[in-house]
Amino acid sequence: MVSTTRGAARTRGHHRRTVAALVLVIATVAVVTGSAAGTAGADANEAPGGPPVFRGLTAGAIQTCMIVVGNRVQCWGSNSQGLLGIGDTASRGDGPLEMGAFLPTVDLGTGRTAAALSTGTTHTCALLDNGTVKCWGAGGGQLGQGNTNSIGTVPSSMGDNLPAVSLGTGRTATAITAGNGFTCARLDNGTVKCWGSNSQGQLGQGSTTTLGDNAGEMGDNLPAVNLGTGRTATAISAGGGNQTCALLDNGTVKCWGAGDSGRLGLGDTVNRGDNAGEMGDNLPAVDLGTGRTATAISAGGTFTCALLDNGTVKCWGAGPALGQGNPDTIGDQANEMGDNLPAVDLGTGRTATAISAGTSHACARLDDSTVKCWGGNGAGQLGQGSTGSLGDQPNEMGDDLPAVDLGTGRTATAVTTGSGHSCARLDNGRIKCWGSNTTGALGQEDTATRGDGPGEMGDRLPPVFLLPAGKITGTVTDPVSGQPIPGALVAVLSTADFHLAGSAIADANGDFQTHASPGGYFLYLLDPSGNHDDGFFGAPLQVNVTNGSVATLPLTMPPQTGSFSGTVTDDATGIPLPSVQVYAIGATGLIGAATTTASGTYTVGDLPVGTYHAVFVDGVGRRLAEYWPDSPDFAGSDPFNVTASTDTPGIDATLLRP
Repeated sequence: MVSTTRGAARTRGHHRRTVAALVLVIATVAVVTGSAAGTAGADANEAPGGPPVFRGLTAGAIQTCMIVVGNRVQCWGSNSQGLLGIGDTASRGDGPLEMGAFLPTVDLGTGRTAAALSTGTTHTCALLDNGTVKCWGAGGGQLGQGNTNSIGTVPSSMGDNLPAVSLGTGRTATAITAGNGFTCARLDNGTVKCWGSNSQGQLGQGSTTTLGDNAGEMGDNLPAVNLGTGRTATAISAGGGNQTCALLDNGTVKCWGAGDSGRLGLGDTVNRGDNAGEMGDNLPAVDLGTGRTATAISAGGTFTCALLDNGTVKCWGAGPALGQGNPDTIGDQANEMGDNLPAVDLGTGRTATAISAGTSHACARLDDSTVKCWGGNGAGQLGQGSTGSLGDQPNEMGDDLPAVDLGTGRTATAVTTGSGHSCARLDNGRIKCWGSNTTGALGQEDTATRGDGPGEMGDRLPPVFLLPAGKITGTVTDPVSGQPIPGALVAVLSTADFHLAGSAIADANGDFQTHASPGGYFLYLLDPSGNHDDGFFGAPLQVNVTNGSVATLPLTMPPQTGSFSGTVTDDATGIPLPSVQVYAIGATGLIGAATTTASGTYTVGDLPVGTYHAVFVDGVGRRLAEYWPDSPDFAGSDPFNVTASTDTPGIDATLLRP
């Protein structure tokens, strides 16, 4: 919704005088806002049916992607093999002028927007608003295009030129997850399909054959994963360690693929899904404990974590990310799962609402909206101002594990983990990332690691430089001539305290664009050329940026200058005189000039408001100079006034021959 009002004048030193001859400058102002939160899961790390969550933030191995205003996608970090989907291979976020307005959006196709995202090791996938899936980055089958070509390295490979992944006749997706060279989707009928690398059975097809890298392997030719008799999936998660897990409709969890380190939670190290007869009813569910079910699942590098129905978290596989106060592997031996596997100690009285497993660390959003992370910490991805692992030694978890400092008064609404970095979406809608930054994955326009040393978190950790949610665009024109005003400044001032929330400079066509967070604003105009008056005129125009669309708004920018005009003729014959120089003399001397046309007319324009004298000089040199109205010198001339946005006519002259 967009609303505009001419509210009561707010002085505070900002409200300018009312201009007598007020002329409205019309600018088309498009205000676009809105949340990118969707109903579809990305990596299934939030509990279905829980509080509204943000499913548009995902940290990959060396990149980060987010759904931004308008449900568009922006990615930053490494761009190897088109990982960012912006039509080149140059990384973003690792150097100056690469974020904010300089960060391109991913072209998803005409009219298409994103509902959910997931980043893998070398590729990225988006679930679109129409239930289709598009993937880009390194080829090899994970993109599901029936070839091994990389996508996203050139502009022509994206947008309408990038076909959606064929999921089968009449099938759409409700969730997407990208792993280490493979991808899985939950379909609208609750089935799961996976494609890409399959070296350890992670596609769940009873083989190790890669799928999606050759023609005829996708769509109806790609079988759904056999989850068991009558079973469907409510969430899926593809790991960076070649395992896949699904949360089933009965609250149980099944995992397949690489079994080393016990990451499948089945009490052994055997791969599942790489040979016939290992899936379906033959694939046991993970033992989560007596009476326990799962509400979310997240597969990491060599471990897996589940959020249980009582708000506790259990992790299994290789340490140090299991949070058990020791570095032991869990789930590779009998009698290590179920009631024998303690829940991760999150602190006295604390439960979790979301879980995300990275390559060697995990982060949880707790019931008090804080974030706690544990596991490997070589790049500061735990956000504790150190590089030592946490959770693999006694007295490092529970109340001994501090929450990540997100800044004064800030809490988290979502959390995601990558290979060596972590990101959280804050309650004010901003994004903060910490950890490894060698490829610019933190979005700080540098490569400096954050969170590995003291004094780098909290208020000292800047949010990722992304444009605010509200977008204001328009065109500034001169109300008299109708011409655009290049270089005009547009300031967006908060109605609450007049702080500057956004600004823009009009281009050669008078067009401008700026961004502001949802709220109430005044639009204030300035013209550095001095040709137009600055500020508010009358009651200031107020723009309320909320969940909105498009409106045509009147802005005020009357000229600060005026003009005078007349006709110059020969005194004896009355013939119009061309090429006569007309000079405007103001309080500070010569201010402006013009030359008469073939018909003897002229206009001296762009004059600051004030009092002037006019002098006429025959450019041919055949007539005497004359001051208006009919004087040979300045002393005998009369002054006249020039007012804003008007022309003072009748400043005529008849020139004598010597």
